[in-house]
Amino acid sequence: MVAADPTAVYRKNQVTTASPERIVLLLYDGALRSLRRGGGAMRRGDIQETGNNLCHAQEIIAALLGALDREAGGSLAENMAALYNYILRLVARANVEKDPSPLEEAIVLLGEIREGWQGALLPGHATPSTAG
Repeated sequence: MVAADPTAVYRKNQVTTASPERIVLLLYDGALRSLRRGGGAMRRGDIQETGNNLCHAQEIIAALLGALDREAGGSLAENMAALYNYILRLVARANVEKDPSPLEEAIVLLGEIREGWQGALLPGHATPSTAG
């Protein structure tokens, strides 16, 4: 019998024990990690690794987009939806044009959203009312 990968076990435990707000933060981290890896692979000319990572990032961003509660979130949710859609277009453009520059903008934008989300989770701040 093969022992489980300790990193995979840790990640699974991290997700299964996390609050919904913390899961959103983990999704941001995963998307950012995939965007960075995809950009690095693109610069190296590794087409398959680029595609795998950019596809993974797009799946995560699409999940964040789908998790928005537009009724409860109102204009904030609508603005987030527009921003997520813009980031998805940047990733698609980078992949089609084989140019990592749009990924840099996507990383900056998603990083800023992540920082804001993390700031809202710190003690003394209100808990975010809409996922994503």
